[in-house]
Amino acid sequence: DGILYIARGFSWAYLYMSTTEVLTVSTAVNNKYQFFETLDATSPTLYGNGAANTIRSTVNPINGGTAWSNPATTIDTAEWSITGLKCVQSMLYIFKGNRPFYLDTSGNVKTLTGMTQTLASTTGGAGTTEFSGKMYIPYGRGLLEYDIANTAFDWKQPSNYGIGFSGTFAGLAGDDRYLYAAVL
Repeated sequence: DGILYIARGFSWAYLYMSTTEVLTVSTAVNNKYQFFETLDATSPTLYGNGAANTIRSTVNPINGGTAWSNPATTIDTAEWSITGLKCVQSMLYIFKGNRPFYLDTSGNVKTLTGMTQTLASTTGGAGTTEFSGKMYIPYGRGLLEYDIANTAFDWKQPSNYGIGFSGTFAGLAGDDRYLYAAVL
């Protein structure tokens, strides 16, 4: 819709900015979000997490637009917080510190995998990126590769590629050829 939406955490109302670079503070009833992600569906829908384990959605988040979904959709328990949202191939993925989830085509919450639970941390799943038809999901020292087309998982360890690695993943990015990882 040509508008930039800026989530500012659970304490501040989100902002949005038009192409004329005018910032507006949201006056929506539910206006405090940590992460935003747009689901690229027939009617693009903005999702945001308004608490540690809930998400809401709307097709028009500007003031006077469409109200955010109510009640919120609960993602597992509040024990592990949401660390990110990602839309890949018209599916919304929700990452929590202990494991990833997704919304099925009916909007039901499903667990993507439980393979990450032994590596759970407060940053687990944060910084997930899509590269070459696969998602790369960092959990501590492990990098879980999810082949979307084949619904298959594979752990990728940098040490298997001759790289001395003893840290954790801080960020991922890809270009047309390589996947890059920043590590701590």
